Amino acid sequence: MLLSPEERSLVLVVSFFFAVYLFNMLGFRASLSELDYASRFIILLPVFFYLRKANVRAEYFFLGIALGAIACGLFGFYQIFYLELPRAKGITNAVPFGDISIVLGLMCFSGVLLATLSRSFRFLMLVGFLMGLAGSILSGTRGGWIAIPVVLLVIIAMNPMKWSRVTISASTILLFFSLGAVYYFTNVQVRFEIALNQFNAYFSEGIVGTSVGLRLEVWRASILAISENPFFGIGEGNFHSAMLMLINEGRVDALIAEKVAHVHNEFLSATLHRGLIGLVSLMLVFIVPLRVFLNLTGKGSGLNQLLPISGVVLIISYMIFSLTDIVFGHQNTTLLYAACIFIIYGMIYSKR
Repeated sequence: MLLSPEERSLVLVVSFFFAVYLFNMLGFRASLSELDYASRFIILLPVFFYLRKANVRAEYFFLGIALGAIACGLFGFYQIFYLELPRAKGITNAVPFGDISIVLGLMCFSGVLLATLSRSFRFLMLVGFLMGLAGSILSGTRGGWIAIPVVLLVIIAMNPMKWSRVTISASTILLFFSLGAVYYFTNVQVRFEIALNQFNAYFSEGIVGTSVGLRLEVWRASILAISENPFFGIGEGNFHSAMLMLINEGRVDALIAEKVAHVHNEFLSATLHRGLIGLVSLMLVFIVPLRVFLNLTGKGSGLNQLLPISGVVLIISYMIFSLTDIVFGHQNTTLLYAACIFIIYGMIYSKR
């Protein structure tokens, strides 16, 4: 079966993304290990080719999403209330755990609003949404929380239940009241207030030695390094040497060499390490499948109608996560994105 133009665009985009990593590694003579994360897009590509040939039911995919979100919530409660950890961190660290919890929960929420699903399945998706939300709150991942109101509004705007304008308006108001309640009655408010105070302290007093201050300083340092190496970047594995050079020149604070391991922004990271072509390859990995999924929303029936909606939720969430973290610099978040994109594509074009 020949690939459709949309399928060919996916294969080309992920191949280009990997090729940019590969040529950057060869050009800067970096370690082969620098290909580790990007290689997941190529290694998992056979999943797409298999699923477009096999008639796999979408129920299995969404059952896995719901159970994954529930597991995140349960693990978060276990780590906070039994192990008494300050933040739920899964099996790695709090930030990717929180991001994964959020995206799985939000993908569940898109199923809650789909009227063509059975009540029992929609109830399971509702539980998945609430548990994913709980896992993210317990992780204290502030950067990921921004995705929650944005994606929920996107889901309502896509209108999977074909609501009237009055119902959409009422749902939007109820949504913000609910998010406001979560904000005031959990640790979310405290975490945001701390972030705001640290943000103000960085710009008003020049205080770098805080969580937010360090990120702002490393973003500033990255922009300085990018301005000097705009086309090809500094190469993979050269982050610390580039930061040390700026520190020795007295242009940035020395704390970032001691406290910061990476850029904490996927867009800046791609540009810093692989230049403008790296940024282009990253944007294509987001925008090309997002455009395809948006064009397919409202088509199909039952759970097949939910596939492109969940794809939109996944990509928008990851683009927001990328503002404060390197989502393709963690094994688990890279695998989740690549696997879900290929599964959703494979299932959509198998049905079509």
